[in-house]
Amino acid sequence: MFIYGADVFSAGEKIQVIKDAFKVKTDKSGLNIDIFDGEDFNFEKFHSTCMQSGFLATKRLIIVKNFLAHGKADPKKAVLDLLLKIKDDQQNIIIFWEQGNPKPDELADFLKSQKKEEFKAMTSFELKNWLKNYLQKHNANIEPRALDSLIMTGGNNLWFLKNELDKLIAHAAGKIITIEDLTAITIAQLVQQNIFEMAECLAAGQKNKALKILENQLSFGENELYLFSMIVRQFRIIQQLRHLLDSGIKTEKELADKTKLNPFVVKKILPSAKTADPEKLKRIYQKLLQCDRQLKRSNVSKDQLLEMLLLKI
Repeated sequence: MFIYGADVFSAGEKIQVIKDAFKVKTDKSGLNIDIFDGEDFNFEKFHSTCMQSGFLATKRLIIVKNFLAHGKADPKKAVLDLLLKIKDDQQNIIIFWEQGNPKPDELADFLKSQKKEEFKAMTSFELKNWLKNYLQKHNANIEPRALDSLIMTGGNNLWFLKNELDKLIAHAAGKIITIEDLTAITIAQLVQQNIFEMAECLAAGQKNKALKILENQLSFGENELYLFSMIVRQFRIIQQLRHLLDSGIKTEKELADKTKLNPFVVKKILPSAKTADPEKLKRIYQKLLQCDRQLKRSNVSKDQLLEMLLLKI
C-alpha cells in the first residue's frame, strides 16, 4: 500500500489506524510491526524482514517512511526488484508512507499502481469541517469568529490546530468556546509571532536572541514537539516562497494564491524568504530532519535538543 501527500497529520492518523487494526486482528503484542526510516534505510534488513513470516502471528506489518525522498538510486532499484518479485505471493503487509508528493521515478510509479491513498492539503472548507468534526467528537462548540481566528493563526498546520483545540476544550469545560477564551487561554498568536521572530533571528545569524525566544516559549509551558513543528513549518514556508520568487512570482497576492497561505502569513515571512540562501535552506532542512529523528529516539531531553538545533542552524 502507498500512502502519501501534503496532509502529514491525516496520513499519520491513517497509519496509526492500520497499526491498531493489525494489533487487534493479527498481533496483539505488536512484535511483528517493523518500521524503516528512509534516511537510515538498510536494504538487507528490509529484504530479510519481507521474507520472514510473522513471529507467533500469521504475517508482519512493514512500514517504510520517506524512502522515496531520501533513498538513493541503487537501494531504490533493489527495492523495486524485490517488490516485483514478491508482489503476487507476499503474505506480509508492506506500506510505503511518503510525507509529501514524491518525484516521479520507477519505484514511485510502481507504488502508485498499487493500492494507494493520497492525503492532499485541505481546502479552507475542508479544514473548517475537520475542526468542527473534531470539536463534535469532544462534545465541544466554538463561536464562528473564534474558529476563523484560530484558522487564520494556524493555517493548514493540523498539529498546531489540534494542540490549541485541546487546550480550549479543557478550559471551556462544556461551555461554548469564545474569542475571549482564545485570547485568554491560547497563546497562539504570541507563539506564531515569536516563531516568526525566531526564524528571522536564525536567518540573520542572531542565535542568542533565537535561543532567548525559545526559552520564553518553554517557560510558557509549550510542548517541545509542537514548537519543533512550528519551526519546521516556518522554514518550509520560507523555502516555498523562495522557490516561487526565483520562478518569477513577485506579488504577495500571487504568492498567497500559489501557496494557499493566509496573506498575513505571506506578508510576514516574505522578507525572510527574499534574503534566504537556497543552499543554506537545504542545510537547515538536513538539520531539521536530524533533530526530528533525535526527538523520537534520543534519551537527551527535548528542550536540550531544540537548543542544540538552534545553535546548529
